[in-house]
Amino acid sequence: MENQDNNSEENLPKENIKQEQIVQIIETKTEKNEPIKETFFEKFRTFFLDIAVVVIGVTLSTLLNDQITNHNQQKDVRKFLLGLKADFINDIKEMEEDKKAFYGGYKLFNYIKSIKKGGTIDTNKINNIGKEFLFNTTGLLPNNSRYEGFKSAGKMGAIENDSLHNDILDLYQEDIVSLLSSTDNYEDKKRKFINYIEDNEVRETDATSNLYKLLLTEKGYHICENLDNVAEIISRYDICINKMKKIISDIDKQYK
Repeated sequence: MENQDNNSEENLPKENIKQEQIVQIIETKTEKNEPIKETFFEKFRTFFLDIAVVVIGVTLSTLLNDQITNHNQQKDVRKFLLGLKADFINDIKEMEEDKKAFYGGYKLFNYIKSIKKGGTIDTNKINNIGKEFLFNTTGLLPNNSRYEGFKSAGKMGAIENDSLHNDILDLYQEDIVSLLSSTDNYEDKKRKFINYIEDNEVRETDATSNLYKLLLTEKGYHICENLDNVAEIISRYDICINKMKKIISDIDKQYK
């Protein structure tokens, strides 16, 4: 029987065998090409991963950009602070000289104020103290262009050291302003004194004038009396000098 079956299969037309094989291939491809259905969880996971990739990419880009921006800002801060240190070193030298001039004026006018009514001026005493202090005018010319430029550019907030930041602002916005107010007031008084001498000085001989007599007149005396009060000015110079030295020290610590 088996032989008969085998023989019967062998005796099938070849066309029928090929058709059956083609049908099987088509069914197999159809099964393979059938779309795979995703569950809700799988769709959510895919969506979440896509969002996460975008968020992480944006975050990393933002962080990198912030780091680059901060790096550039700190380069500007470093350049500004080191330049400020150089400015302060020069300013301190100028301020120390200003203090000497104001102290010399104090000694000179204090001596004139000490002379009793009807007394005379010891010209040697005047010369020893310094006659030049009678007419000199002294005032601070703050070297603030670097600070003003940095502030106007909106970069002061980039100074991360809060103490240093506040000291710089206090120096320029309070201490130096107070000092200039005092020196401007003193200069006004000194200008009145100079104008008084210029308007009234006359020659007595080819080598002398009535200058010292003018100093002891009632008007001259009262003008001189106001010019020996420099304690506030010197105190405010000291405040500025000490603040500058502190800022220099803090800059050195930051960039040592």
